Amino acid sequence: MVMMSRVLVVLALAAALVAVPADSAAAAACSCARTTPQERVERAAAVFSATATRVTEHWKLMDGGHVTAVLRADHVYKGEAAAEFEVSTRAQGAACGYRFLQGARYLVFAVREGSGLRTTLCSGNRRLPDGPDGGLGPLPADLVAALGAPTTPAPGAGAARPAAEWNGGALLIGGLAAALLLAAALVVWWWRRRRA
Repeated sequence: MVMMSRVLVVLALAAALVAVPADSAAAAACSCARTTPQERVERAAAVFSATATRVTEHWKLMDGGHVTAVLRADHVYKGEAAAEFEVSTRAQGAACGYRFLQGARYLVFAVREGSGLRTTLCSGNRRLPDGPDGGLGPLPADLVAALGAPTTPAPGAGAARPAAEWNGGALLIGGLAAALLLAAALVVWWWRRRRA
């Protein structure tokens, strides 16, 4: 009976380890450090104003998923003067995901992650007035100064680059498989010991 309770304790501990999200940052609330507009521009690989033409949610177990937004650029302030950008972000605001709405226009600050672009709630993104001639709207003077003069992308100047992928699911599946193997080994050990 004592051995059975030990086995159950070990199984409970293994299950608790698997229940912890693979990316614990996704479980925490988003907290952004204060940055100046100049710092946001310097950190970004791409800064552009654009309209979201497609927004796709990709849900994955335990990591909260991510969103891919394809945006048609009307002005590029930093980076390649592409006509279209593909940006990835977390699906939930609590995980610092930025909410894109199809048809809405944004000023986007994106960093390079792998071969794609990623943005967050803390990047400095802003909703802008609709239409390419909607301008930047009422933005602070220091942000307008940090952006500088824009480049207007030529039609067909570049296609969307693939967005950065979020990959927390592989760690979760690996942890689950290890816990199941451990549980099976403990059951076999307990059963053999009991028969002896």
